[in-house]
Amino acid sequence: MSGQPELVQQGPLGDLWKLGDAACLMPRFNPDWSPMLKSLYQRRLVANFTGRCSCGASVELAAPIAKAHATGHANVLLVHENDCLISDDVFRARIEAES
Repeated sequence: MSGQPELVQQGPLGDLWKLGDAACLMPRFNPDWSPMLKSLYQRRLVANFTGRCSCGASVELAAPIAKAHATGHANVLLVHENDCLISDDVFRARIEAES
């Protein structure tokens, strides 16, 4: 990954991070989280911008490529293994457990 993601906005839907032309919406960071959850947040942030996770996650287009060409941007999904600590369901459950 070239550079570091920059937090550009905090809103009701979460934290908007940007790196180059890419943007990523993450859950709102809580400084009171455990060190483990803070580490998982960072791991998920990096995975979202690199498109790679140690679980073997792969990037998938969320919309047809023709739409991406027409609009100048693409929505992608990073699909983690079900037991990955930063998969959507597992990560969300950890956040809820610490809220």
